[in-house]
Amino acid sequence: MDVSRVDRIDMQIVSLNSISSLSEGAPFWFIHPRAKSAWTRKIDWLINFQLARATLWQRPTISTFLKEELADRESEFEVKSFDNSSDLIVSVKAFLPAKAIIQIDIDDSSKWLERVDEVSSQIGANIYRVFPKDSDDPLELKARIAKSIKFASEVSLVAPLDGQDTRKAKS
Repeated sequence: MDVSRVDRIDMQIVSLNSISSLSEGAPFWFIHPRAKSAWTRKIDWLINFQLARATLWQRPTISTFLKEELADRESEFEVKSFDNSSDLIVSVKAFLPAKAIIQIDIDDSSKWLERVDEVSSQIGANIYRVFPKDSDDPLELKARIAKSIKFASEVSLVAPLDGQDTRKAKS
C-alpha cells in the first residue's frame, strides 16, 4: 500500500490512566522536555537520568591545534555536519517496557503533534504513546491527536500525573 496516497489510516486512540501509563503496549514513547512535564521528570528518574545527561552533552569540536597541524601538512579534512534538531531519542529497553523515548521540544501542542507524526513515520512507528505536558488539557489533546496524527494505527494518550490535571486546577 502506498502510504503517500492514503489520506488517513484508521487510528485508535487509547486513553491510559497514570497507573497503566508505564506498562507494555507501545514501543515508542513521545515526551516533552523536563521543565514542561511532570511525566518526563518521572520517566527520567526511572531511566537513571539519561535525558538530563543527554541534554548536557555537546558534540566534540576539532581543536585549533589539530586544525593548524592539518593545514600545515596540507591535509584535507572534512567535518560532517549533523541535523541540529532539538529532538532527542534515548533507548530505554533496559529500564522500561519500550524501545525508545523521543523527546520533542516544541511548545505549541498542535505543532508538537505534527512533529510526533513526522518522526513516527520516519522511524516506522505506527503504535506509540504520548505523554502530555503539564499545561495540556487531556480532552483538547485527544481532539488534536484525532485531527493531527495521520500515520499511526494506535496512539495511547496518557492522563496527567495526579495533581497535574489542568482542568481541575482551573475550576
